[in-house]
Parts: sequence; structure tokens; C-alpha cells
Amino acid sequence: MCAFIATHMPPPPRPAPMIINDKILHFVGFGVLGLLTAWRLGEGQRRITLSLLLGWYLFLVLYGIFDEGTQELVGRSFEWSDWLADCVGGLVGMLVCLACMRYDAKASRRNA
Repeated sequence: MCAFIATHMPPPPRPAPMIINDKILHFVGFGVLGLLTAWRLGEGQRRITLSLLLGWYLFLVLYGIFDEGTQELVGRSFEWSDWLADCVGGLVGMLVCLACMRYDAKASRRNA
């Protein structure tokens, strides 16, 4: 919710210098969303199917395009490269979480 609010604030009259590239911010923001989504899907040792992952990834992709598209309502601009950074970040976040869950499951089996 905070990210949505931040991306829908009207731009300042005099833009501040960018310390971090805007695409990195998109990538990291959606990376966190992807990680949290996959983590929530795997909660309770539920089996995560490919169709479940793809469905939720599609949701992140659609949310990214909605987020970019509605920024024009407050004077910001739609950028395809921002949306692409959102998509890649969401995917990487989901994959990192899945890799960590797989590693954790293997470590648990070894220690049992």
C-alpha cells in the first residue's frame, strides 16, 4: 500500500536529483513483493504448483501495469522500462524465495 501511495503522489515542482536509479527501485520493490508472495504461498508446508506460481506472477505483472498506467492520473508518466523492471523484480523475488524454501526443506530432511 505504501508503494502504491508513493508512486501516485504528484511529482514535485522541481525534481530532486536521483540518488538511486529509478529502475533499481522498481526492481527491488517488486522483488520484495514477489518474495513475500511466494513465501505466503509456501506457508504451512503447502505444495506450491507451477500453475499457482504462474497465476500469482501474472497478478504481479498486472498489478505492475495497473500501477504504471494509473500514475498518469497524477501527472507522472507511464514507462515501459519501469514495468519491465517490475516484472523482472517480481520474478527474481519469487525465485529467490523458492530457492530458499527448497534449501530449507533439504536441510530439515538432513537434520531429521
